[in-house]
Order: sequence, then C-alpha cells, then structure tokens
Amino acid sequence: MGEEIRVTKSISFDYLVEGLEMSCDEVERVRDIQLRNLQSRRKLCLVLDLDHTLLHTDDFRQNPNIDVLGHDDMFEWKGMGMEKVYITKLRPFVRNFLEEASEMFELYVYTMGSRNYAHIVTDFLDPEGLYFGNRIISREDCTTPGQKGLDVVPVEPSAVVILDDTESVWKGYFANLILVEKYDYFSNVGLDESEEEGELSCALEVLTKLHSVYFEWYDSFIDCDVRELIHTHWEEIQGQQGLGTCSSHMESGKRARVDDECLTVTKKQRVC
Repeated sequence: MGEEIRVTKSISFDYLVEGLEMSCDEVERVRDIQLRNLQSRRKLCLVLDLDHTLLHTDDFRQNPNIDVLGHDDMFEWKGMGMEKVYITKLRPFVRNFLEEASEMFELYVYTMGSRNYAHIVTDFLDPEGLYFGNRIISREDCTTPGQKGLDVVPVEPSAVVILDDTESVWKGYFANLILVEKYDYFSNVGLDESEEEGELSCALEVLTKLHSVYFEWYDSFIDCDVRELIHTHWEEIQGQQGLGTCSSHMESGKRARVDDECLTVTKKQRVC
C-alpha cells in the first residue's frame, strides 16, 4: 500500500514580502508569535476597510465643480495606466482616528480595490507611513474571489477586530466585525459628517473600550477573545462607555454596526 500523501495548502503573503508563502501550520505558528508580541505591547490588531469606511473615491468627471485645492482632505489623482481622473475625500476625523487607534492596535488596510489603488489612497491617509507600513491587503491577495478573509492576516483571529461598511464580504468572520455606516460623500456634496459625532469618532470610543476590557481580562489571567467580547459583552462595553448616538441593539441577526441603531453581533467564525 502506497504512502499517504498529505496536501498542505499554502497562503501567499505577497503584500508583506514579495514571494512569501506559508502553509497553514506555519501561519498558525506565526499567529501565536504575533499574538504574544502584540500582547506584550498592549495592542490588538485592527483591520480597516478603505472605501466607504475611511474615505470615498469617485470619478472626477461626475464632480467637476469641486475645488480640490480648497480642501486638505480631498485629492484629485490619476493612477499609473489609468485613463480616468479620480477624486478621493477622507472621512471626517479619520486622521485623529488613525493616530489614536494606532496606540492600541496594529493597523492593517484590507480593500477589494486593486493593489495600485490601495497604495495610492493609503498614501493620502498615511503619507509618512506611520500607521500601516506594508500591511496593505488588496483583492489580489484574497484567497476566495470576491471575499475578504483573515487567513491572509498573520495574527491570531481572537485578537483581530474588523471595521468595515460591508458585511457580505466577510463570510465566516462576522464575529470579528464591527460595521460602520457607509460614507458616501459625493452623493451629497456639501453635506458631511461631524468630526466629533461622526462614525469614526463613535467607532474609536467603542474600540477604546474593547481594548480596555480585553487587557483587564488579560491582566486577570482570563482567556481573552475579542469575538467573545463583541458577542457576549457588547451591551456592557457600550453601556459603560456612554456612546452618544451609538446605542446597543442586540438581535438574532447578530451583526455589529456602528450607526444610530448601532451594533448587533454574530457567532464565532472559523480559522485557517
């Protein structure tokens, strides 16, 4: 009888190091190391969507009367090999959000846009490379077409929080997900969110409390899992924080959303 052959799936991490591939076993070892490293620095991992979460990009021809030069949060650009000219508007409070969130979380970008696009607009958010480094994941890095996954994030999922405006692209990872209201600036030019009471300000308060509770548990030698905190302790986290327009709303749909009704949550997800 022939020797049994074990086929090991490998995952590409080209966005971190060109040509880097790891088996699932290797990914798990790296995740364990990264978890200990993050915990020693009192940090968790935060995966951030770009479009409609941190910013809004549109065809410039649809908005020809906008004075880009009059704004420090709006950019007109044309990517390499692109014919169209685009315009990108940063979401209010996003710079403060990134600065403060980076003190508590190691930040990743994860977009369904192309790698070229991801790097262009991330430069608007982080021109000095202070927050993301090379942790910029695009659709070329997805292991399932049309779906995002934490399989390409080399951090233990129990320490990963996702912030996105779209739930459907995170099948299997809903338990890590906090949804924000879609940012659609160019549909209502002239109307914008408030810096102090907008979605990102609210989300930062939620993330701050989540981080605080996680490390309270960690310091008490209690097993810590952000998915469990979101699932089981969401009302407590929000209630203690006093989150203005963000009020807890739990229901069987189990989604997490930061908006006027605010967050509902999902069950635990699978890992690689």
